[in-house]
Amino acid sequence: MKTNLIILAILIFSNCSKSQSWEDSICNCIEENYNIDNWNYFKELEVFEQELIDRNKVNNTIESKLQLLVDLSEKEYVDFYKNHFSERLETFGRETVEYCTRRELFNKNCQEKHWSDKLIKQLRYHRQELTIDRDRVQYNQNVAKSIIETVENVQGDNKLKDLIILQVLYDRIPDESFYNLDQLEIEGVKKQKEYDQFDKTRITKIHINQLNQVIINSKQVSLKDLCLGIEEALKLGFGVQIVIDKKANYKYFLDVNDMLVNCIDNKRDHDSVKLFGKHYSELTENEEREFKNKHQYKLLKSRME
Repeated sequence: MKTNLIILAILIFSNCSKSQSWEDSICNCIEENYNIDNWNYFKELEVFEQELIDRNKVNNTIESKLQLLVDLSEKEYVDFYKNHFSERLETFGRETVEYCTRRELFNKNCQEKHWSDKLIKQLRYHRQELTIDRDRVQYNQNVAKSIIETVENVQGDNKLKDLIILQVLYDRIPDESFYNLDQLEIEGVKKQKEYDQFDKTRITKIHINQLNQVIINSKQVSLKDLCLGIEEALKLGFGVQIVIDKKANYKYFLDVNDMLVNCIDNKRDHDSVKLFGKHYSELTENEEREFKNKHQYKLLKSRME
């Protein structure tokens, strides 16, 4: 009986040590959970990586990507943009990597740990710190430090290292559409700073749920009645923010955003005519300054939940 138990223990250990590697398992999980229809996680990352190579930001080595991460960690916001943009990579890329890393931990038969799980936990902790401290430079430095210390102390798993580093870089580098070439300022950055500085008690949130319904103050509002729904908020000088469910339709979010912009533009014109007898676009510089002292309409950076 004792001999059988020993043999069974050896077989279990052998099965664990010879099973598919963590790297392969995580990559397979990503393919199963991310690659739907025409989406392909690794091809999208390859396109992004090639763009960085073409722009002389990195080469094919992990070391060059770590160096770019260090260079960017010294800045609050990145001063260049990416041409390649994948909505799915932006929305689900990091979440897919985190999910597959955690899933692999629980799927293992043996009590073994892996560097990727520890790193994912550290990156999640740094995001929590950013939410509390609002120190983006410190956050960028902490992320770079955690990744470098982990990656440099691990042998092998280069594909997994590469995709985690590229995903972090993808999340850090803004899209071209948010970059203002005339003012050399990122529109998304402006909105984030505006949100950080805004009185959070004076924000009216417009929720778009997974059923593509617009909810304001617990009440459902149709798209055509959206202006009426935020009328009181604009009158009181509240900021307006769209909060979109991850499962909501992205096209519908754009429709809501466009409608909000029109609502604010119409409200601004209405108040300008009332104050000066002419549209807002016709105001002189002094009149515009006076108008802004009396009326502030803020469409704050949207966020996903």
